[in-house]
Amino acid sequence: ALAQEAFALTLENAQASVVTDRIKILNTIAEQTEDLAAEPPATHPRYDALNALLRGRFAVVALRGLLDAGQSIERAVELLKGCGRRKLELGFNGVKAFDANAMRLIVQNLPPTLEELDMARGGLTHTHMPALASALSDPASKLTTLKCVPPLSPPMLTHDFLEHQQHCPHLLACMATVSSP
Repeated sequence: ALAQEAFALTLENAQASVVTDRIKILNTIAEQTEDLAAEPPATHPRYDALNALLRGRFAVVALRGLLDAGQSIERAVELLKGCGRRKLELGFNGVKAFDANAMRLIVQNLPPTLEELDMARGGLTHTHMPALASALSDPASKLTTLKCVPPLSPPMLTHDFLEHQQHCPHLLACMATVSSP
């Protein structure tokens, strides 16, 4: 329930203990700094951007708990894309619901700004590799570093994973930086 509330956060509707502080904060976010005491805009693209960032950050934190509780992660992964992170650490060791489908949903919604994915406590198995390979082979991705334990070994490097590696220079570059912590 708490995660669902965080996913619906709208900072422009948030309250402050002092009304004038709320007005100044919203005007500052909206870059209406000429008169911070003026009525702030009801909507603004910067509100939307900050809402997406905050919801995405809440989604990162909620993923493991939702999977642990057997709840859907679909809304969380949709919001994940907006988290704005360049480095992301995800840990799902011991989470039974972290299956190939969960991995697919997560990698399809990684933030476009992501440069490093740390799955050292990810709970990765060979069943996660096709989805992971798909994410790594996206030429638009900025992802250059993947951390996992154990390092990707032959049993984990499935046919799908290796096929993506052969056809994608970006994946080759990422594979060169696969490491253990």
